[in-house]
Amino acid sequence: DEQAARQVLANLVRRVEHIKAGILTPEQDRQATHAAKSLSEHVASYLEHMRAKTIRGRKVSKKHRIEVERQLEKIARDCGFTKLADISREAMEKWMNRQEKAGMGARTRNTYRAAILTFCNWCVETDRLAANPLAKLCTADETCDRRRMRRALTEDEVHRLLTAARLRPVAELGRPTVRRPKGER
Repeated sequence: DEQAARQVLANLVRRVEHIKAGILTPEQDRQATHAAKSLSEHVASYLEHMRAKTIRGRKVSKKHRIEVERQLEKIARDCGFTKLADISREAMEKWMNRQEKAGMGARTRNTYRAAILTFCNWCVETDRLAANPLAKLCTADETCDRRRMRRALTEDEVHRLLTAARLRPVAELGRPTVRRPKGER
């Protein structure tokens, strides 16, 4: 209605006057505008940025974008982040500790940490945040929590691998190709 429109106009005029008077900087005004948006809107913009981004001449893969989106949504849901202002180091540290107790590996926790940290860095670059609230968030120690112990192949394993690689084309010669349904791949 008319009264609501007048209120919105008055708020806009007040913000412009604050910028002219030097009370607010244009960056602070942009941050205030972005603060009103939901976190999911910012994540969608970030994913659009990732779609256009190239790293060393290569586009960011669709699989990576989907994984980052899933990670950011999980963190936001579990920590209760709905706006950019809700993101805090304390909440993330508590989340990482809960995930550790639940059995999540250090490497996986660091992957989630990297996703939210990169998102917050992007928010700072685009004047959505004044500073990254997670800039000093500690990483999990991956050396103490190794889930897969890498090792060299034994001499017998190398011999069997090379034998199989040499004989497989001969063993499959003349066999018709059998395609599996998509669900079984």
